[in-house]
Amino acid sequence: MKGNRKILSSLPVLLLVQLIGIVLCAWLKLYDITPLSDAMGLSVRWDFTVDFIALLFIVLPAVVTFVQRMPHWRYSIALACLPLLVLFIGMGYFIINYQTSLHQAKLQRMAVYDSAEKIEKVIGIPFPEFEIKNYKENTLEGSWQNRKVCKSEIEFSEQPSERFFQTLDSLCLIDSKWHKSDNVYLFDSIRGRSLRSLVVLSLVLTKNKNITSLEYDVINNNN
Repeated sequence: MKGNRKILSSLPVLLLVQLIGIVLCAWLKLYDITPLSDAMGLSVRWDFTVDFIALLFIVLPAVVTFVQRMPHWRYSIALACLPLLVLFIGMGYFIINYQTSLHQAKLQRMAVYDSAEKIEKVIGIPFPEFEIKNYKENTLEGSWQNRKVCKSEIEFSEQPSERFFQTLDSLCLIDSKWHKSDNVYLFDSIRGRSLRSLVVLSLVLTKNKNITSLEYDVINNNN
């Protein structure tokens, strides 16, 4: 029994167990593995596999080791403080988890049009390769759909060819989504024609400029 207590109170063992927990949590998050929700037939939003592993491998060993290493006469104090300790650790974990989910949701929104292939599917013509240089977003006020307006500034890897702009000239004549004013081309794709209209993609391209802006809406993307 004493040997088991020494093992449980050993800091290297604690760190090893916590490291295993961190690796497991990171692995589940990285590959989006949700065994508990899959087994219970629930939505992945309600999967608590990572939370369970974090409590079992990270929080619980820390609490047990803390209590084991306390002198006997302080057990009562430790037990009295234990609920607060667990509460603070739990709050810290859930805050970090919540902030991580917000960041991941933002990355997902930014990735909606992060490649030429994704834009090509909307505009219907080959689009030059580019790189996102600036991205920002805001929540549409009064939106009951948790609607985000996403804006990106992109830079082409190479200056778009003259043939590309000739194609845009042709589209401006036959496609109502395309408009031209001097050397500025505007593509505006809107789904719906009411207060709930959704901007699928809006592009502003200026001839002989390597930087272009795009804007789109995302609805109900986590947060």
